[in-house]
Amino acid sequence: MGATQRTSNDYWTQAGPLATLLTRVSVLGVIYLVLAMYYFGFSLDFYAISQLGAAFDLFSIFIPMFVCSTAIGVVLGQAVPRRELVTVIALFLSMPLIFTSGFIWPVESIPTPLLSLSSIFPSGQAIPALLKVNHMGASADAIVDHVIRLWVQSLLWLGIAFYLLNKSNRDIS
Repeated sequence: MGATQRTSNDYWTQAGPLATLLTRVSVLGVIYLVLAMYYFGFSLDFYAISQLGAAFDLFSIFIPMFVCSTAIGVVLGQAVPRRELVTVIALFLSMPLIFTSGFIWPVESIPTPLLSLSSIFPSGQAIPALLKVNHMGASADAIVDHVIRLWVQSLLWLGIAFYLLNKSNRDIS
């Protein structure tokens, strides 16, 4: 449920929080998966950028990353009063999360409190795992810790999203 949808009594309140959450995660996950296949498949091939990762290893990262990201979006949609604020918050958080993931700046040079704070978001696990698989040729065994952490994050964010959707549905009813 987006920020301004909380005040009306439409399908998302009649379907229940679990059905709403699963539908949103599924639909948005498929959209993100198609985009990821374009970026990590066609685009890299088209521009002759080397890629060493197997498709299965990439999917094992993409799926929990998209589930977690979608759940975070639902949480943000429930937490803010106006839907346009979700975009502002996402833009505000995106650059620090990219820097703290170790993609641009070495993780060893980043203060520990910032790393701890960024560890609640999927970028801290997904980006290093994608770099290991796609550019360093790592196998699934080398990223299993990242994938497990992504699934744990996904379950936690899904739990928070379910709680907020359930609370919002009770407030509307």
